[in-house]
Formats: sequence, C-alpha cells, structure tokens
Amino acid sequence: MDVAVDTRLSVSDAFMLVLRATPTELRREVAGRRDGTAVALLRAVLAQADGDVASAIRVLKGAFVRAAKDDRPYVADLLVPLLVARGELEHIEEYEVSSLVPVLAPGAEALCAVVAACRGEPERSREHALLADAASDAVDDVTMRARVQGRLALAAFYRGEYALAERLAQESAALAEHGGAPRFAGTAYSLGYAIAHDVTGDLDAAARYAEALVAAAEACGDGSMRAFGLVGLYELAAERADHEEAQRLQRILRARMMAPQYRERFASVVADALPLAWRGDFGGFRAIVTVLRDTAERSAGERGLCEAFGALAALGLDANDETRRLARRALAVARPQPGISSFEARYRRLARALGAAACVLVGDGVRAKRVADVRFLREDPDIAALVAFAERGHWEEAPLRVRGYARLVVTVRDAVLHAARRGVLTGAELTVLRELASGKNAPMIARESGRSVHTIRTHTSAIVSKLGAHGRGDALARARKLGLIET
Repeated sequence: MDVAVDTRLSVSDAFMLVLRATPTELRREVAGRRDGTAVALLRAVLAQADGDVASAIRVLKGAFVRAAKDDRPYVADLLVPLLVARGELEHIEEYEVSSLVPVLAPGAEALCAVVAACRGEPERSREHALLADAASDAVDDVTMRARVQGRLALAAFYRGEYALAERLAQESAALAEHGGAPRFAGTAYSLGYAIAHDVTGDLDAAARYAEALVAAAEACGDGSMRAFGLVGLYELAAERADHEEAQRLQRILRARMMAPQYRERFASVVADALPLAWRGDFGGFRAIVTVLRDTAERSAGERGLCEAFGALAALGLDANDETRRLARRALAVARPQPGISSFEARYRRLARALGAAACVLVGDGVRAKRVADVRFLREDPDIAALVAFAERGHWEEAPLRVRGYARLVVTVRDAVLHAARRGVLTGAELTVLRELASGKNAPMIARESGRSVHTIRTHTSAIVSKLGAHGRGDALARARKLGLIET
C-alpha cells in the first residue's frame, strides 16, 4: 500500500492509516513530518509494533492532552485498549470512553463492552456488545467488522465466556484475512492462543494459533506480534518436552531483545527453567522457580506450581526435609476452589500432581495417595497421570500436553535412585535389609544372628539414611526398586 506523503494529514486520516497500513508503510508516512496529534498516532502504533507498549501509552497520553476536542476520540480509541491490556483501569474515564461512540461506532461501542467486562460489569458489557454487533451488520468495510468482532471476542474473554470468545476471535481472524488486514488477524490469533493454552489446555489448538500468529505478523511486519507467536511456540515446546525445538526457538528469541511483557510471562519463564531440570541442574532450576514464585501478583495456582517445582528440585539436591515442606505447601496453596477459571484450575492441578509426585519420591506415599484420589485432580486424567511417573515409566509415555512435567518427575526419580545406589550398603547392612524384608523385627534378627538389638537398629538406621528413605517401610520399597532385595 503506497501512501502519498501529505503534510496536512488529518487526525482522522492518520487513524484510518494505523488501522490499514503495515508498520513499514507507517514508517514511510512518519518520515519528514512535523510532530502533531496525527503523527503521534502513527508513532504510538509503531512503538507498539516494536513491543514498547509503555512508550506507545506515553505518546498517546501526551497527544490526548494536546489534541483538539474533535480529535480526542481517535486518540482515546487507540489508547484505552492498551490501558486495559496493562490493567490500568482506574483512570480510563479521563479519556472520555463514552464520548467515543457517536464518533467511532460500532468499534467504540465494542470497546465499551471490553471496559465494562474488565470492571466486573458483565450485564453492561453484554448490552454494549449487542449494540456493537447490531451496528456492525450495517458496516460494509470488512476490516472494520473484523476489528469490531475482535473487540467483542476480548469482551467475552474478560467476562469468562471462553467458548464465545474463541468463536468471535475465529470470526474476526477470518474477516481480517479476507480483507487483507493481517494485523487484526494476528490480534485474534493471539486471543485464541491465550484461550487454548491458558484456559482449555488444548495445546494442539494453541500451536495452530501461535503458528497463524507468526504468519500474520510476518505478513504485516509487526515485530511485537511475531515475538508473541514465537514465545507461544516456545512455551508449547517446553510443555511437550521437545528440547531440540525449545532450544531452536530460544535462540531465535534471544537473537533479538524481547519486550518485557513476553520475556516475563509465567509460562515463558517456566519454559526457560524446565530444560535445566531435565539435564540435572536442579540448583539452577530451583533458583529460577524461587524468583518466579516470589514475583508480585502470582495466582495461587502459579505459586503452588512453583512450590511443587521447588520440592522436586530440593529432592534432586538430596534435601529431603525441604522437599517435604515445599510439597506440603504446594498442596495447601493449590487447593481446589469453586469459581476459579479453567486457567487457574489447570495450574492448581499441575501443582497438586507434582506435589504428590514429590511426596511419593520422598516416602510420603499416604499423603500422595490421598491427593491423587481427589476428584479435582482426576477430572484431568493427563495431569493426574503425572503422579504415577514418580514410581515407574518413561517420560515419553506421558500424554503430550504434560510430557515436559513428566520428564521433570522422571529426571528427579532417576537422580534419587542414583543417589541411593551411590550409598552402597555394607555386607552386614545388606543382610539386615534382607531379614527385614522377610518380615522379621530387630529383636528377632539380633537373636538369630547373635548380635545385640542396638547393633541391628544401628544398621537399620544406616540403611534408611543411605537409601534416602523416610522410615523402614520406605527403605524396603526403595531397596526393591534398586534390586537390592527381591520384589
């Protein structure tokens, strides 16, 4: 799209440009122009395309203050969605959202639906959505209709109506692709990814959305959108335990400085941490998840998952007491609760499954069984299956959507068994172990061997310690796994 340079570019013309032009075209349009409200709109969208949302907001806020009254709706229409995305709702009314509708309906009506949904006003949001949808039917411009549908999808998402949100996002993407507007298609695909990855846990659908997002971003030259798509694919590679693909994507992402909103995503940092654990760097893994846990505004599910990660890392480092403490904390923090989102429920289930796996590995089988039998965990069979990998199985046998977590459990399990093998039992200890396995107690073994009860109990304590067990029963179970006694 070639746009002739016009030094008298109006704000309304600039607004239409930012809706239709690619970042490359906007850069040509900005070149040589003097600053003003129209140019501020172009510069803000370019900053957003580069991933610098803070600068985009700063530019638009300044433009709103300086703009003529008739031009302010155009500035606010671009500014308010950025404030919503960053959770800055307290001052939105300063930007006269209600005044947008007469000028920029139906897009502004749809934006009002988004704002109301974010403020916890679902009925008001639906009222605005109905008006926007009805007005959109009369709009011939496919690109503008795609924009309206995208905003209605976002409003439904914030209302917790995820199935509707995904359907509207798909409609928006289809309209945008048909109208040759890849930026709006990419926005719809990013919402689809959030629903599939964070809400429904459908990683196959999430991968399709992320791939479509990257393609749309490359078609319009939007670097920020491309980064988000690549980060999504990176998160999925880690969850699927595809180490080679995760490394490839990590190299691509690190070749360019990522914007903080992508680099600091919870799932993205987990994707950074998991490969460390897979290769046995439990200290590095623990350091990352500890910082992640202590970051402000973590949900209970996210904190619980970090505690479970910490429990497994501690076990890999042979810190059994710390494992027990962190596993109990993970189970306590990530309790099931009515009304939580699907996204939060998934993280809480992961936290409880991994916490239960840590309990199995540290010898607290009773607690692990109690957790594994709870309906909340069994409602997601893929996640519930993680507990079994603490005792047997190869991580490649795990369901694809939790394979990265299964690989973590199996790596820790192998480290525990390897540590037990290093603590080789003496001949006397091995003899006592076999007698214990036959069902005899310390006085019986002492009487038959001609040794004191104290000596037998000393050997028993040494066996428990060397096997990293939690009591005699756990020591026998571990010894059977190691092949020290017959099963």
